[in-house]
Amino acid sequence: GAILGMNRNLLVKASARFIPVSLVTMVIGALSVGIVGSLLGQGFGHSILYVSFPQMVGGMGAGILPLSKIYAANLHGSQAAIFSQLAPATTLGNILAIIGAVLIVKIFADSPYNGHGVLIPVNKDELKKEKLILDPTQIGVGMMFAFSIFLIGVICNAFVPKIHSYAFMIIIVFILKAFNAVPKPLENCVVMFNQVIMTNLTHAVLAGIGLSLIDLSTLAMAMTWQFILLSLTSVLAMGLASALIGKLVGLYPVETAIGSGMINNSMGGTGNIAVLSASDRMEMIAFAQMANRLSGAIILILGGLLVSV
Repeated sequence: GAILGMNRNLLVKASARFIPVSLVTMVIGALSVGIVGSLLGQGFGHSILYVSFPQMVGGMGAGILPLSKIYAANLHGSQAAIFSQLAPATTLGNILAIIGAVLIVKIFADSPYNGHGVLIPVNKDELKKEKLILDPTQIGVGMMFAFSIFLIGVICNAFVPKIHSYAFMIIIVFILKAFNAVPKPLENCVVMFNQVIMTNLTHAVLAGIGLSLIDLSTLAMAMTWQFILLSLTSVLAMGLASALIGKLVGLYPVETAIGSGMINNSMGGTGNIAVLSASDRMEMIAFAQMANRLSGAIILILGGLLVSV
């Protein structure tokens, strides 16, 4: 719904700049954590593998769970033990990303660097959206279309397990939007379904995240000052790098810092919602999911290569 509801030209133009910014930001973030880790005596490689990668891999289920399996297979160790080592970085990174997103919005509230939810400078006509009157039947059609795309993503994931079904979903919908393949009435149905979910269920999802996914006891055990500093390094380095690079390529620095820097330190899909809702940037969910799932897939591949080294 977020992707199909966007202006097609805006989506294509912004993505062509946003995706490279996200990839470069990931490299800068990993190297920064590695360098600070070596200065603190934590080790360059260890800091990247156990702090930077868990923060950037995209959450629990689609992130550190497969990453811990990859580490365990290469190190011939216990997956459960490795998972417990990775979980604190994912949890703390998510908390710092939410705080970081809120501070960025507050500090740059009236700044020319603030796009107020729009990633790229555009004319007002491109931001105009059709006023939709919610219809129960059309909402149901939108729901079934969304589920169908999800099902295709699950099938694709069965053939290419290294790429998560959510990532396939984003890719498929992006291609459909880029080629205007979805008829406008069906597109409106999906946008309606998206509005219903975002309006009514966002706060319930956030409550669920707080109650079930943030393990405070595991986080407390790992809470050394070195660990906090490394986690903070990842958030600061990626936020600053994405803002500066985004500015260079013509994107709004505030939106780029949130959509690339903070999002790539969050806990996947639920973390994206937490970061974007806290910073009042939910209209950027399409870019957030794109950045998060892309970075997650890359980290899983890199994690398998680097841990063996």
